[in-house]
Amino acid sequence: MKAVYNVDLRNYYSSVKNQGACGNCYAMSTVENVNIQNIINAKNVPALSYQQLTDCSKGYYNNNGCNGGWLYESLNFIQVYGLYSESTYPQSLNTFQNNVAGTCKSYNSQKYTIKGWYYFLDYSCMSRVNVLHARTSISIAVAGGSFPFQYYHSGILSGCGNYPYVDHAVVLMGISLNTGMGNYWVIKNSWGTGWGEGGYIRINPTND
Repeated sequence: MKAVYNVDLRNYYSSVKNQGACGNCYAMSTVENVNIQNIINAKNVPALSYQQLTDCSKGYYNNNGCNGGWLYESLNFIQVYGLYSESTYPQSLNTFQNNVAGTCKSYNSQKYTIKGWYYFLDYSCMSRVNVLHARTSISIAVAGGSFPFQYYHSGILSGCGNYPYVDHAVVLMGISLNTGMGNYWVIKNSWGTGWGEGGYIRINPTND
């Protein structure tokens, strides 16, 4: 008899974000993951600023503002420098509309750091299942540039065709495996609630 796995962390979230024209999915994924962990672990921490990470980790942390970046570099930045709250350092309309990262700003306000982070060297399905069972979301990269992903509306996506790259950062929020309701990962995107299933996508874990 196959083991049944059913984990869904969508109850632990802030609203689905929209990165707009800016290619800062790395910042969206990283900060949203930290926000989710703070909520799950009942930390008295406000939602943190992905705009600050976009603006301030350019260059010396190998991130490139609205032109892409790295999840591990973003986590390094948060661990070393910390982030302001989103209310202190909100999303910039110029960044959202015009694909332009802003100048890094400083405020007389509290910053929040993380104690550490873990990088997956084990890419097996079960390793991620075990992490999700511990009520821990995971920042991952997917083939976001593929036609099936970009134009997804609903249901369980069973692959991204022959698209050769993982080029978009998202948050893995859950899994349904051997439940009788279909096998899928639950993934939170940052393209607004008008995309997919209210901003989420379900992907067959055998084709992720």
